[in-house]
Amino acid sequence: MTTTTESPPHVLSVLRQTPAPVRHLLAGVLINQLGAFVQTFMVLYLVFRGFSTGQAGLAISAYSAGSVLGMLIGGELVQRIGPRATIVAAMLASATVLAVVPLLGRPGMYAPLLAALLLAGLATQSHRPAAAVLLSELMPDDARVLGFSMMRTAMNLGAVLSPLIAAGLILIDWNLLLWFDAVTALTYAVLARRLLPDLRIGHTTTGTSALGTRAAYAILLHDRRYWYFLGSVLLGTVIYVQYTIALPLMISAEGHPTGVYSAVLVTASAVLILCELKITTYVTRRPGHVAATAGTVLMGLGVAGFGISGGSVAALLACTVVFMLGIMVNGPTMFAYPATFPAAVKARYVSAHQATFGLGMALGPLFGVAAWLALGRGVWWLCGALGLLSALFALLGMRPAASGTSRPMPDPADAGPPEPTTEADMFEIRNLDRDNLTKAYGLDSQRLLPWPALNAPFEGAWCVLRAGDESTPHSHHEYEIFIAMVGSAELHVEGHRRDFAAGDVVHLLPGSTHKVVNDGPEDFEYYGIWWDRDMSARFLTRHEQDTTR
Repeated sequence: MTTTTESPPHVLSVLRQTPAPVRHLLAGVLINQLGAFVQTFMVLYLVFRGFSTGQAGLAISAYSAGSVLGMLIGGELVQRIGPRATIVAAMLASATVLAVVPLLGRPGMYAPLLAALLLAGLATQSHRPAAAVLLSELMPDDARVLGFSMMRTAMNLGAVLSPLIAAGLILIDWNLLLWFDAVTALTYAVLARRLLPDLRIGHTTTGTSALGTRAAYAILLHDRRYWYFLGSVLLGTVIYVQYTIALPLMISAEGHPTGVYSAVLVTASAVLILCELKITTYVTRRPGHVAATAGTVLMGLGVAGFGISGGSVAALLACTVVFMLGIMVNGPTMFAYPATFPAAVKARYVSAHQATFGLGMALGPLFGVAAWLALGRGVWWLCGALGLLSALFALLGMRPAASGTSRPMPDPADAGPPEPTTEADMFEIRNLDRDNLTKAYGLDSQRLLPWPALNAPFEGAWCVLRAGDESTPHSHHEYEIFIAMVGSAELHVEGHRRDFAAGDVVHLLPGSTHKVVNDGPEDFEYYGIWWDRDMSARFLTRHEQDTTR
């Protein structure tokens, strides 16, 4: 027997095969990043305009707080108005606020300036969940991680070029920093409106929202595995920030010239821009939890190495390469992971990840300065330990569930009582009968106790409810589909009553307490199916042409 090893795709080949809307999205991200000056230059700008260092620091803190809030709001907007509309609205708002900031840049307007920067952070960063969700929808599943690697490369390229642009603008007028930022945001908005598709996320075939806000966040809050993932993101981001905070402090304390830190930054940028896409083509051949865990361990080893560099410039550069290798291995996979969740909750999962990343970026400088002052070189051993803890959290959060599903699902034992929801979508699917179900779909016709369906991806049961009887009220952490076959009854969902007659199909959401009540004179027969999220979505899509209500 012979075996063949499939080589990873060539980067240029993948780029050529990328859908046009993805290329347009990446172009918009790059253009916007070229003008992303606020977080980097706002402190210098405000000091130049006559504000104190403390006032400038508080102002950038307001921007950071708005950024975290904006990432959360962005996810909700994606669910309600779609990713394209969210990007357009966010960038228009950002352009408007940034254009006004120079008018507030004098000491007598400090309070309005703080409010403006808070709004600027909120508006600017609220586009990120939309871009991530849209990218995940446009890229094929097997190329999703590579798509996020492309987006990260576009952002990194913009981050490298933007300081060069800023340096030229400052020579002319400091206010041009803000106005150029506004122009790039406006350009992104126009590009998005004209070239990006208008997709709606998490909607049923009837056009209504498939999952309410309360239910979606209940699933997220009860998903302990995802909280491990978010913990890994938070710790990893705090560690990542240290190469821009604690590392320059150490290099300065060792008496190195400024050029040494510049060499570190150039090395890091060059490695990321030139190598990440190629490395991602190899990483995607491994399970996501393996890539995330291994990459985070490499990050931890890289930062720990800074502590034993002994003042050697070569050692600093070598540790930087190891550190960046870890980021390239785990970064695209971890950024893509929240977008693998079903459409009904995807935007909220993505925004939770983005907000956690933003929180880590905000807390990282505070942690780095405090740890350096307290521990000196010991900060790197602390970061190395946090890196290993972050790797453990990534493993716990991203490894496949025991049932064999491809992503971790909330476990009822972990989540406690499910959060109720009052939403259920009803519609009719014609030409479904007992033979159709059992023959065409291979569904079993027995209810088994204890139900093996609780953590299985698929199970079904034929249910007969006698006249005057009712089923036991209960809820599942999985989706359920009830198909009425014979007779009529009432379905009670969180106290709301709905007619349930032969031919009706009901899509019950996770966490909804429900029961079937048969007050009629005849037996009522229905089929109950427990499917995981993807399978239930495929079932509904399969019968889209038969839907009448």
